[in-house]
Amino acid sequence: MPHEGLPDFTALTRRAQEMSNGLVRAERDLAGARFTGYGGGGLVTAVVGADGTLTDLRIDPSLIDPDDPDTLTSLIVAAVRDAGRASAEARGEAARATIDQVNALMAGVRRSLDRARPGRPADAPRGS
Repeated sequence: MPHEGLPDFTALTRRAQEMSNGLVRAERDLAGARFTGYGGGGLVTAVVGADGTLTDLRIDPSLIDPDDPDTLTSLIVAAVRDAGRASAEARGEAARATIDQVNALMAGVRRSLDRARPGRPADAPRGS
């Protein structure tokens, strides 16, 4: 229970711990995620991990033409890039979620400080 006029640091600490636990879970989930990309209308399939490391590559045998390796190369590159984009998007979403959680926690801290010091915003310079 906070003292009169002081922020509830116990609640803020509890919220920070909950946020930390959630971030650890999200990081663990993302680390095990796999992302699939396609080239040639699905004739080439690439799978990458969350870090972008290629973990699997499947090529439809009909694409293997010893006289035209450039087409196959292009389709492989397209599939790997597509999978990499999916991985990057997932990492970006996770980063945005983390930033949103930190911003929410900081907003709670500011509100607590504003309540503790009526008439002086939490972000006001110290000399005011």
